[in-house]
Amino acid sequence: MNNTYLLSNTQSILSIPNYITTELLCKNIKNIQSSSIFVEPSKFISKDNNQININLHKTEMRNKHINSIKLNFVSKQTNDDYIFTEENIKYEIMCGYNLIFDDNFQQNKNLLTTDIILPIKYLENHHSICINIKNISNIVSFINDLILKIQYDEVDFDNEFDKLISLSQLDQLIQLNNNTYNVFRVMFGVGVKAFYEDLPKDIFNTETSNIGCKILV
Repeated sequence: MNNTYLLSNTQSILSIPNYITTELLCKNIKNIQSSSIFVEPSKFISKDNNQININLHKTEMRNKHINSIKLNFVSKQTNDDYIFTEENIKYEIMCGYNLIFDDNFQQNKNLLTTDIILPIKYLENHHSICINIKNISNIVSFINDLILKIQYDEVDFDNEFDKLISLSQLDQLIQLNNNTYNVFRVMFGVGVKAFYEDLPKDIFNTETSNIGCKILV
C-alpha cells in the first residue's frame, strides 16, 4: 500500500509510491532543456596530474535533475573542438564513494546510459555527483590552452511529482554496453548501485525479486 504525506506548505496530501521507477520518472517528465557551462580544466587536475575531478554539486547543476552529460575540450585560441587522441582516457561518474558509471572517454558523448536521471538536487553533499576523467597524461601538457565545455540536459517535473521524488525511493535501471544490468538507487539523499557488481540478465532477473525491481524480458 502506498504511503501518504501531508505537505505543510500546501496542506495537500500526496500518495507516495513504494518506489519510483525509470518508467514512472520518464512518464512524468514535463520539459527537457539543454544548457552548457564552461570550466577551466586546469583548476580541477589532481595532485598527480593524471585526472580531472569535477564535483557537479559545485556547479550550476547543483539544483537540477540531469539526464544527459557531454564533455568537450575546446581550444581557447580557435574556439573549436580540440582534437587529441582519446586512447586510454577513461571517465567515472561517482555518487559519493560509489562508482555509478565508467567507460572509455569520447568527446561529445553522453556519459550516462539511456533514460537515467541524476536527481542531483536531492543528493546530499557527502554524496555529490562527481565526474573523474582519468589517464589524461597525453593532454596535461597543454591543459592551460583548453576550456572544458559541459553540455547537459535538465529535466523538469511538475511541482507535486518533484516533491514525491524527494520523499520516495528511486530505482532506475542501468543497462550497460556490455549487456549487464544494475539499479541506481537513491533514497534519503544517498545514491548507490543496488548490486555490488553489474549482472547479466538472467542473474539480474533472479536477484531483482529480492529487492522489488521489475523483471527484464
